[in-house]
Amino acid sequence: MSLKAQELQTGFFNTKVKHVLHSGISFSTQPGEIILLAGPNGVGKSVFLKTLMGISSPLGGNLTFDNVDLLNIQGSERQGIISLMLATPPQIELMSPLEITLTASPLSSFFQSYSKDEKQQALNELDYCGVGHLANVTFNNLSDGEKQKVMLARCLFQNAKVVLLDEPTAFLDYPSKIDFWTRIQNRAKEKGTTFIVCTHDLHIAKDRVNSVWLMNKNSFKIFSNPNEFQIDFVKA
Repeated sequence: MSLKAQELQTGFFNTKVKHVLHSGISFSTQPGEIILLAGPNGVGKSVFLKTLMGISSPLGGNLTFDNVDLLNIQGSERQGIISLMLATPPQIELMSPLEITLTASPLSSFFQSYSKDEKQQALNELDYCGVGHLANVTFNNLSDGEKQKVMLARCLFQNAKVVLLDEPTAFLDYPSKIDFWTRIQNRAKEKGTTFIVCTHDLHIAKDRVNSVWLMNKNSFKIFSNPNEFQIDFVKA
C-alpha cells in the first residue's frame, strides 16, 4: 500500500489570488519507509503536509493511497489512512493525556464512552512514547516536550498507515530526540507504518531515514539514497 502523488501542486489563495509554492511533485512511498522532509523555514513544508492530510486543498495534481483518490475521502475513512502531528502542541486546559489520545478514535465524539480495549490501547501508546505515567495528569501541567510525546501517542493510536510529523522533536532534549527516532524506527519495522518527518534536526535524522525529500523555494527533489543528501543543500 503506497501513498502516491502525481504532479501535485501546493500553495494557497489570498484574496482570490493563487500563490503556488511547489509544482510537479511526484512520489511513491513504501510501507515501513521513513522519509525526512527537509527545507528552510517558510518554504512551504507545513502547507505540503497539510495538503497531504487534506487540511489544505491542492492547487493541482493527484494524490492517492492504494489507488484510492485521497482528495475525495474525508472523515473516519481518511483518518484510518493518514494522520498528522502539528509542530506546536495544542492549548488544552482540562483534558488529560489519556483523554486527548482517545480523541483520535475514528468514532470519537464529546459524549462517547470508550471501551476498555480502546482505553488500554491508548495507555499502551502513551507508554510506548514514554508518558504513560502522566496519563491522568492535566495536559496543561505538562512540559512542552511531554506534550509533544502525548501528541505522538495520539497520532499512533489513530493507527493510520501514513503518519505525518511536523517538527516532532522541536521541544525535546537530545536524549529524547534519539529516543523518538528509535521509537518510530521500531514502529515502522513492526507495523509497516510509513512516516514522513519534517525536522530541522538534520544531523540526527539523516542517518535514520530511508529517503530524503528536499524542499527549497520552488523546488522539490527526492534523494532515494540518503547518503547523497548533504545538509548544505538546504538553501535559506
